[in-house]
Amino acid sequence: MSESKGFETFVWGLGIGFVATVLLAPKSGKETRRLIGKGAREVRDFVGDTAETVTEAVQDVRDQVSDAVTGVRDQFSGSIEDAKGKLQEAVEAGKKVYREQLSRTAGA
Repeated sequence: MSESKGFETFVWGLGIGFVATVLLAPKSGKETRRLIGKGAREVRDFVGDTAETVTEAVQDVRDQVSDAVTGVRDQFSGSIEDAKGKLQEAVEAGKKVYREQLSRTAGA
């Protein structure tokens, strides 16, 4: 069972239990309305707290993914710069050898 389905089942069970308690409890109308209001506030607070916790968890995961992507991008960028530098060095070394061969051939 997924976490969201489990949470949904929990909320349904909470609501059904609350309604059953209110209907079966021998209370006056005024006291029953007060209990319903109190229960509704508790459910509202619980759902609000849970939503806040989920939002914070999603933000934490988003930040971790963003940091990981930035790290990989920076590492990849550094690797490309290293490769460019090595290629430039190789080209310069090749030019130097070519010039040396030309001067040897011209001098011979």
